[in-house]
Amino acid sequence: MTRQILSSVFTTKRPLTKHSCEQLLRWAYQFSPIVAFDTSTDLQAETSCFTYGINLDVSTCIRVHKGEHALCNTFYRGLNKQELETDGISLQITNTQLALSASLGSAWALARYNTQTITIGSKQELRSLLSPLPISALRLDQQTILALEEVNITKIKHLFKLSRRSLIKRFEISLLERLDQALGYKEELITPITFSKVLKQEKIFNGVCTQLEAIKQAAFSLLTSLINELEKDYRKTSSVIIKLQRIDSPPLYKKTSLSLPSNNLQHIWNLMQPHIEKLQIGYGVISLSIYFPETKHIKGYRSLHPSLENSSTATTNSSSTAFAELLDSLHMHLGETRVQYLQCRPSHIPEQSFSWLPLSKENALKKWPRLEEKMMVTTERPSLLFYQPHQIDAMSVMPDSPPFWLKWQGNKQQIEAGIGPERIAPEWWGKDESLCRTRDYFKVQLSDGTWAWIFRELETMKWYIHGLWA
Repeated sequence: MTRQILSSVFTTKRPLTKHSCEQLLRWAYQFSPIVAFDTSTDLQAETSCFTYGINLDVSTCIRVHKGEHALCNTFYRGLNKQELETDGISLQITNTQLALSASLGSAWALARYNTQTITIGSKQELRSLLSPLPISALRLDQQTILALEEVNITKIKHLFKLSRRSLIKRFEISLLERLDQALGYKEELITPITFSKVLKQEKIFNGVCTQLEAIKQAAFSLLTSLINELEKDYRKTSSVIIKLQRIDSPPLYKKTSLSLPSNNLQHIWNLMQPHIEKLQIGYGVISLSIYFPETKHIKGYRSLHPSLENSSTATTNSSSTAFAELLDSLHMHLGETRVQYLQCRPSHIPEQSFSWLPLSKENALKKWPRLEEKMMVTTERPSLLFYQPHQIDAMSVMPDSPPFWLKWQGNKQQIEAGIGPERIAPEWWGKDESLCRTRDYFKVQLSDGTWAWIFRELETMKWYIHGLWA
C-alpha cells in the first residue's frame, strides 16, 4: 500500500496556547488516527504572524473521504473555519496551504514552498514537483544550507544533477537522508499524539439570557457536575475554561489556572466567580460551556483510609495544597506580579543579600518552603531591615566604639548599650559607589529601649541606621 501524507501549514496573528493546539489536533483526528503537530522550526511566515503545521498519515483513510481531492478540500475548508482563542481573544486562521504526497518530507516541502494552495502529487511526480523548490524545503540545518549556497546550489534540482558519491564527500550525511525522505526512498514515520481526557459540560439557555445571576447559577451547576466526574475517576484538574456563546459577538473564553491540580469545588468556584462577574455578555448569552482541558490522576488514590497512608507524606501534601490555594487567592485579588518571595543572594552587604521576585504558579512549590536555603551570614540581623540605610548624626569617643548618642528623624536619643563592631568589606567589583565602602556595624540600645542596627562608613565617617529589632 502506498503511503499518503497530508501536511498543512497556516498562520495566526497571535501565538496559540497549548489548549488551542490540542483543539486543532482533536478536530484533525476525524481525518486520520495518526495526527501530530509539526515540530520543525524552518517555517515560512511573515514576521508579524505565527506559523504552525499539522501532519497526518491518511494512507488508509482516503477512500472513506471519497478520494484525494475531496479529502483535501474538506480539510482545507474545515481548518479555515476553526474558532481558536488565546488569552480570551478569538483567532482567525489565515494563509492556509496543504499538500498530499507519498512521503512526509515531500508533503512538508510542497505545503510550505509551493505556490499552489492545495498540491496533490503521486510518487512518480515527486522529482518534478520538488525540483523547483529551494533547498531549505528539505528541512536542512542552517550550516548545510550555507555550505550548499557557497557552491551555488540553491534549488533541489541542482542536487539531482550531482552524484551521491560527490554529495557524501562534500556535505554531511544528513543531506542525503533528507533527500531520500523527500523522495520516499527512506521511511519517516509520524508519531501520533495522545490526547488527554477533556471533561466538558454545556448549558443551552431557552432563548437569550441577559441576567448575570442566572449565568452564575448555571456555571456553578456545571462546575459541580464536572467536579463529581473528577472525583469518580480519581482525577484533578489544573485549569478551568469557561466559554460564553453570545448573540451579538464572537465566543468569549476565560481560563482560570491553578497552582496545583485540584478537585476542590469551593476553591475553584471562588477563583471563577470574579471572572464571571467581569464578563462582557453584550446583548445576551445563548449557551455556556465549562471544561477541564488538563486532568491528572490523584497519586495514591488506591488508599481507602487516611491511616493507611504515610503520615509525613499526607502532611506534606495537605500543606502544599493549602499553600497552593492561598497563592491562587492572592493572585486573584492582588495580581501575579504583586505576590513575591524572598530569594537569598551571595552577598555580605545586607541590602544586597536578598531580592524579591514574583512567585508565579509555575515555580510556587519549588520556592516553598525555603527552610533548606543556606544563608551566607549566620550572625543576628534585625527583624526590620530598611531597603536603604537612613543617614543619622552620631558621636563616638573612639573609632572602634559605638556612639553615645544619635539623632534620627529630628529626635536625639542617648545610647544605653552597644555591641560591635562587625566589619563588612565593600564589593569593589560593583558600580554602586555606596557599596564600595567599608562599614562597621553596631547593635545599640536607645534610651526608649529600642535596639537599632547602625553603621559607620570608614571612608566618609558618616553614620547610618539600617534596621530595628521589633
